[in-house]
Amino acid sequence: MKVLVAEDENFSRTILTSMIERWGYEPIVVENGEQALEALQQEDAPNLILLDWYMPGMSGLEVLQKVRNPKNLKLPYIILLTANAEKEDVLQGINAGANDYVLKPYDRDDLKTRIDRGKHIVELQLSSKQESSPEE
Repeated sequence: MKVLVAEDENFSRTILTSMIERWGYEPIVVENGEQALEALQQEDAPNLILLDWYMPGMSGLEVLQKVRNPKNLKLPYIILLTANAEKEDVLQGINAGANDYVLKPYDRDDLKTRIDRGKHIVELQLSSKQESSPEE
């Protein structure tokens, strides 16, 4: 499964990409919010996203608001990544449309569990859509 990694900080991006590959996922890597939004508009866009909150230009929250637009037919599973640990920040991220929230620095086991759970949810959604599609 493809996973979009949107992270502006080079070291974090490299670590995330390496972990995701080791866990059997195919990372699609971007460095900012604009690139993330562009990647998500592609026909074969990933359904699972790791989205950094603070990026230059367009923040992760702005990307979330654009992706969660009611006109958007694709609803990817989005895990927001940030060092913001305050309750208000968590609520703001979830209210903006994040499905999950992971604090930096990452606990590898926690991150893997959350990504695996996101994959499971995406697979359930995709199989549900296929079952409800009218036969041609």
